Amino acid sequence: NCTFDKFLDKFQLSIPLKEVISVGWPYLGLTRDRVSALYMICLIGSYHGDRSYFIKGGFGNVVKSLESNFKNLGGEILYNTEIKKILLNNRNIAYAVKDRNNNIYEAEKIISNVDTKKTFLELIEKNRLSQRFLKKIQNLTISYSMIQVHIAAEAEIPKEYLSCGTIMVSFKSDLEERLKKALNTFDNKQDNKVAILGINYLRDFLPQANGSTFIFNVGVLSSKYALWKEFFNSFGKNEYEDVKNEISQLVIKELKRFWVIKD
Repeated sequence: NCTFDKFLDKFQLSIPLKEVISVGWPYLGLTRDRVSALYMICLIGSYHGDRSYFIKGGFGNVVKSLESNFKNLGGEILYNTEIKKILLNNRNIAYAVKDRNNNIYEAEKIISNVDTKKTFLELIEKNRLSQRFLKKIQNLTISYSMIQVHIAAEAEIPKEYLSCGTIMVSFKSDLEERLKKALNTFDNKQDNKVAILGINYLRDFLPQANGSTFIFNVGVLSSKYALWKEFFNSFGKNEYEDVKNEISQLVIKELKRFWVIKD
């Protein structure tokens, strides 16, 4: 009856080793100082006991398979179509969506894949919802978010890293340090920065690319959505873009701890 962090303390492990053992915490949604030790042990045990498996050619093939099957069944996919509104009928049931060009698409079921706040506070007219419901939505707080960075670079990557699906490593840098300094929002708690990586040959997407250029799809947990939103509102788009560029450089620096990556 303790957290995974306290459980690991019983073995007098170094901080780096604790981070390596705990890299699976994003699958459970809580950092090692919050997640149940029993829950985390079950996760680790399932990987070692039952083994884990990866999709041939990468997880992108799952999306490609869903896409082709959907089309084969007569479905139509509209790419680059920004939805501006979800339309409700007289019974407050969603029946259609409207895109930025005012085209309307009706359906028996409407599924929103954006976050709860954007769905109910921006895509649906507020006057169609009760004040009590809106207040609940407004009071929701976003949980842990992810910094997502996509990098194309020439690198030396051993083959075993290209066929193992998702790789999880621990980052040393605090990618949000500049935001915290600018907003003066430091705290004593140091979050575990876990990077989730997928590495692919660029030639998988561009046949003319050489075989030494790779795409690094990097997701860094945990980040604070509210911190980024406050920074953007306080300092504007230009400063926001500068921070994004700095973070990309920090991510490349971290990746160089593991692989040879050319500048």
